[in-house]
Amino acid sequence: MKIKATFDEDGFPVSFFPDVIEYKNIPDNAVSISEDQWREFIEHAGQRKWENGEVVTYTPPPPAPVFPALSSRQFWQAAFAIGVKEEDLIADIANKDSPFFIADDKDRESALIDITKATSFTRDYKLLKKMAEVNKIPDAQLDTLWNWAANI
Repeated sequence: MKIKATFDEDGFPVSFFPDVIEYKNIPDNAVSISEDQWREFIEHAGQRKWENGEVVTYTPPPPAPVFPALSSRQFWQAAFAIGVKEEDLIADIANKDSPFFIADDKDRESALIDITKATSFTRDYKLLKKMAEVNKIPDAQLDTLWNWAANI
């Protein structure tokens, strides 16, 4: 059996055209592959791709971790564990000498609302990255802290 195939820009198969079926419009970018190559793609879907004219093994990256939202209490307990207090952060966003200073009045007021009124916080909360930077906490340690806080 002769087979033609098309691939996306990353080398993953998009379509196969075995010669046992008559096709009216096989794309111009279709390439000939062997039956063994076709079987590699079929038997290992998502784990093979086309690279430099041959089938190569592809190992997908691990999925990104999913972090639960923290309640306000959990978030501020975690912040306290690394030396950040809510009242200090409120003062710091208005202090020009603080690394947390927010110059724009509207942005500062929005941050103040988040700090004082939010009922939950997500792992991508914009001030969280700054809090970690200032306290020299690497992402992996912050992930651990977040997961710890989720269970208190």
